[in-house]
Amino acid sequence: MISKTLLPILLLLQVNAQEICSGKNIESFDSSCREELMPLPLEVSDDSLLPLAKWTWLNKKLEDHKALLRAELDSNKDLFRYVRDGKAPEDENLTWYENEYKNLESDFKFLMNVVEQLNKITYQLNNCMGCSASWRIDKEKEQQSLQKLKISLLSKNPIFGAGEFENIASEDFNEAKFKKAFVVASSSYLSNLQAGIKEVSNYSNKAQKQYEFLMASRPAVQKSRQDEFFKLASSQSELKDDFVSRVLSGLDWKNESADPIFGNIACSYYNKNKDFVDTKEMKAMAIDGTMIVAPFLLGPTFRLGVWGLRGTGLLKWGMRSEVYEAAVSSGMKALSAGYFVNNLSDLEDSRKECSNLFRDFNISKDSKVYEMYKSCESDLSNSIALSLVEVGVSSFATFKSISKAIPKIKNYNFTDNIYEVKSLDDLGHHLVANPLNGDSIAESGFRFRSKGEGDFLALNLSHANTKKPFEKLSDNYWGFVSDVYSERLKLGPEEIKAFIKSSKEMAPRTTLVVNTAKASDSEFRGGVAMVTSAKKEELMPFEKATGFKVDRIDGKRVAEIVRLSVDEKLKDPKLSKKLISTLFSSIKGEGNIDKVYVYTSKSHQVLYKRLRVPMKQIKDLGRDVVLEIDINDIP
Repeated sequence: MISKTLLPILLLLQVNAQEICSGKNIESFDSSCREELMPLPLEVSDDSLLPLAKWTWLNKKLEDHKALLRAELDSNKDLFRYVRDGKAPEDENLTWYENEYKNLESDFKFLMNVVEQLNKITYQLNNCMGCSASWRIDKEKEQQSLQKLKISLLSKNPIFGAGEFENIASEDFNEAKFKKAFVVASSSYLSNLQAGIKEVSNYSNKAQKQYEFLMASRPAVQKSRQDEFFKLASSQSELKDDFVSRVLSGLDWKNESADPIFGNIACSYYNKNKDFVDTKEMKAMAIDGTMIVAPFLLGPTFRLGVWGLRGTGLLKWGMRSEVYEAAVSSGMKALSAGYFVNNLSDLEDSRKECSNLFRDFNISKDSKVYEMYKSCESDLSNSIALSLVEVGVSSFATFKSISKAIPKIKNYNFTDNIYEVKSLDDLGHHLVANPLNGDSIAESGFRFRSKGEGDFLALNLSHANTKKPFEKLSDNYWGFVSDVYSERLKLGPEEIKAFIKSSKEMAPRTTLVVNTAKASDSEFRGGVAMVTSAKKEELMPFEKATGFKVDRIDGKRVAEIVRLSVDEKLKDPKLSKKLISTLFSSIKGEGNIDKVYVYTSKSHQVLYKRLRVPMKQIKDLGRDVVLEIDINDIP
C-alpha cells in the first residue's frame, strides 16, 4: 500500500521518465557505433551488440561511481583528521582547514535558523482550524520556500544529513556538540565510502576478470570463452540487485539520456530501475530526490546516498515528528525539479559549468578536477540559497529574519583580506578559475601557508597595495630585487632607481607572486611579477626600457614576466619553477592574454629554458634578449 503522501512523487517520477526518454528506442543499439564498445577477439553480429552495449555502459557507470567514491574519500579525510586531531597534511595550509571548519559551523547555524522557522510555520498550519483558504495557501507557499532553502543547504553540505547533526538541529548551537557530531558523522561517512568502493569492486571484478581472461586466450578457445563472457555479462547487465539500483538512482538521467551513443541504453536502465524499485517495494528509493530534482539541484556527492536522505527524508530532516505530516502534504512541491528550475533559471550557466567539471572528472578521474567541481557545486549551492532568500524576503515575513544571516553562508575563506587556499596546487587552480585582474572572489589575492617553505602569495597589486597587511609588501619586494640585481648584475644606482620607479608606476597592471618567510611582508625567499598591457599606449617594462615595441591584437592583451628573483642562500633549485608555474596559472586564468614576453640577460636565459616552455627570441639587444611565449604553449 502506497502512502497518499508518496503518490505525487511517484507520479512525478513516471512523468519525468516519459519526458526524459521521449522518442527513444530503448531496446536497440546503433551498429555503426560498435567501436565505442569493449573490443572482443571475435566479430560480433549486429544482433548481439545490445547485451554488449548494456554491459559496456553499466560497467562504465560502476567505474565512474567507484572513482567518485574514491575522490570523495580523499577530499574529506584530511578535514576529518584536522577536526579530530588538530593537524593538517605536511604540505597543506592549516589556516585553510581552520576556515573550512568555520564555514561548516556557519552553514549549520544558518540551517538551524531555517529549520526553526520551518517548524514554526508548520505548527501554525497544523493548529489553525478556522483559518481562511487564502491564509493557508500563503503559509503553504512560505513553507515550500523554506523547504527549498533547507534542501539547498543540505545539498551544499551532505554531511549535515547525518543523524548526529539532525539531533542537534533544533537546539541552541553548541561548539562541542557540533564538533562531536562532525567527528562521528565523518568517521561513519568515510567508512561507508570505503565500503562502497569495495562493493563496486566485488560486483565488477567477476565479469572484468572473465573479459581479461578472454582477451588473453589462445585462438583455439576464444569462441567458448567469448560465449562464456557474453553469458556472464548479460546476466550482470540485468537489473536484479539493490546495489546496482542505488548506483543508477544517483545518475544525472537528463544528461545520460542525451548521450548520442548510449542514450537509448540509459533510457532502458532508467525505466528498468523505476520498475525494479516498484517491484521491490523500495518506496524510499522510489521517491528518491535524486531521480527527481537531483540533476537540477543536488550534486553527485549528495546523490551517493550515504546519508539515506531520499525524497521525504529531505522534507522531514530537522522537523519535529508532530509537525512532519503536514509539512509533507504541502511540501511535496518543493521537490519538483521544474519548481526549482523555474525559480532559478538565471543560474543555468553555473549549473552547466559544474556539470562540465563533473564530466571532465569522469573522463580524467583527476582529484584536482574533482576539487574544482566541488568548489563549483558549493558556489552554486550558495547562489541557490541566496536567490531563494532574496525571493522570499519580498514575499514572506519569515525570510526577513533569515536574510540577516546571508553573509554567513558565503564560502569566502578570507584572512587578512586575502583568500586562503589549501595547497600550492590549489593556488594554481584558483588562479585559473578566478583571474586576479577579472571577476575574482579574491580582490587582493590568494595565499598558501606552507609548513616548511613560508607563505606563497599571488597578489593583484591594484588592490593589495591599498589593503593591510600588504600595502608595503610590493615596495619591500622591489627593494629585495634591487639588492639582488645590484649584487648579481652589477647594476648602478641610477639603473636601480629607474627600475623601482617603473615598477611602482606599473603596479595597477601588475600581478605579483612571492614566497615570503611565514607571515612576513619583508623577508623574501623569492618572487616574480607580470605586467599586462591592453593597448600600445600601456608600455610594458621592456618597451619602456629599450624602445622596442610589439604589436597588440584588438580584444587581446599581452604580458611581460618581470622581476624574477630567488634568494640563492636557500639553495632551492625548484623555487623558480614553482613561482613561474604559479604565475603561468594566473596568465591562463586571465583568458584574453595571447602573448607573454620575457626581457632578460643572455646569461639568465637558461633559467627560463629550464621551464621547458617553447620560447622564441624576437630581439637581440646585445647583452640582453626579448623572448616571446605563445599562451597556447603554456602547460
